[in-house]
Amino acid sequence: MRHHVLSILVALLVGGVLYGQPVVKSDQGRPGNQGSWPVRITSGSSTATITFDGGVLGIVNQGTNTGDGGSAWESNVTSMPVDSTSAFGALSTIQETPVTHLDFSNNFLNTEIIIVTLDGGATFSADGGRAILSLPATANGIATMESMMTAHYIPGQGMLCRFTQVSSACKSGQQTEIGCGTTQDGFFFGCCSNCETDGGSTFGVLRRSNSVDNWTPASQWNGQYGTTPPDLSKGYPYQIQFQWLGYGQIIYSIENPATGRFTPAHVIKYAGTSSETSARDPTFPLRAAIRQYADAGTGFLSTPSMGFYRQGPVFMDGPRRGFGASKTQSSTVQTPVFTLKNNLNFNNLPNHHAIHLDFISWDSSGNANSDVTITLWKNTGLNGTPSFTNFSVNSFASTDTAATGIDGGGTPIMVVQSAANTSERFDLTTYNIMLNPGDTITFAGLAASGTPTLRIGISWMDDF
Repeated sequence: MRHHVLSILVALLVGGVLYGQPVVKSDQGRPGNQGSWPVRITSGSSTATITFDGGVLGIVNQGTNTGDGGSAWESNVTSMPVDSTSAFGALSTIQETPVTHLDFSNNFLNTEIIIVTLDGGATFSADGGRAILSLPATANGIATMESMMTAHYIPGQGMLCRFTQVSSACKSGQQTEIGCGTTQDGFFFGCCSNCETDGGSTFGVLRRSNSVDNWTPASQWNGQYGTTPPDLSKGYPYQIQFQWLGYGQIIYSIENPATGRFTPAHVIKYAGTSSETSARDPTFPLRAAIRQYADAGTGFLSTPSMGFYRQGPVFMDGPRRGFGASKTQSSTVQTPVFTLKNNLNFNNLPNHHAIHLDFISWDSSGNANSDVTITLWKNTGLNGTPSFTNFSVNSFASTDTAATGIDGGGTPIMVVQSAANTSERFDLTTYNIMLNPGDTITFAGLAASGTPTLRIGISWMDDF
């Protein structure tokens, strides 16, 4: 019977999921931190019971059931600890797939993966393995950092971001935020500049929707962590887990130093509360920011690392596009055949979605028997008079064929040598060539001699 029960449990945990809310119940059904859950698996007259102790599930005893000898599965398990479940309550046998991350352990600030905005004397630096956003003691200063890559939301999959932070104390007139989001939408921990009833500042959680900030100060938190905020001068791991679907719940958690486990600080139970969605667009970058609304003195916000995860596998389901062009090449300067761009805006809203390049083909021909070097330039400048045309009303891509040269800058991300009068094709899927909003890729050629004609065709996926 023991092996039979174990095989049933393995089948349930691996082949399926258990659902529930992030509240642990004891064997009497009362809220608690440990105890036996009356999960009864019967086969003939034998019974096994599952327990929860310190966050670990296990079979602790076997007994005798006085049933009718049939086989059955009965359970009143309605809960799991919050860090053992996905955003939708499934037991976390689900793979957490890293989508984007920021790591400053080497004190290097890579502007190819982060976007930094500074104003009013604010600074951005790295020291002690941390990225540090700092403000001077003057009004209207702002320092922000966002990951270049966003985490594409897929309806029905949970999302979570994890990070650590150390900051100056909350001050009236000064706001900090760290988590996942933008200036338009997002979910964050931070210092609200005037959340308390006396207008003072306090630590809390933030839900931003369509550029409107909705703060919940620590004094109003409803989670097991309590209403006393953490010591901001010390580092703590934080986690924000959300369902979205427009109206799903958001769980803000902080690690308990005694257990090393995330404990819910505040849960926004958004379902049934509004016709407006909890955020306009749930495809977010990682974000940290500090802002001065009044002369509140100096301030800083720092983080050594941040990560964004999808609760499940990555699934690409956007529409596929294709484009091609040809241009006569020179043996003295690189000549762009065309440039592909991911627009900053789409449908009159900020664009947070990526373009994934997955295929390229080319051929060169002409009366000049010349090899051609093809270079894929990311975010290079263009000479001449570039003119980008939207690919279609259903795409956030645009293309240019008017540029006449490369004016430097940018990064060559691929270089290939094409023999004279030959054609080639190449699968780019495994190279993960991605354009974030505002990025461009220019496909340029340089002839070894003469003036051959270079034709290039590509395909990509718009990651809606």
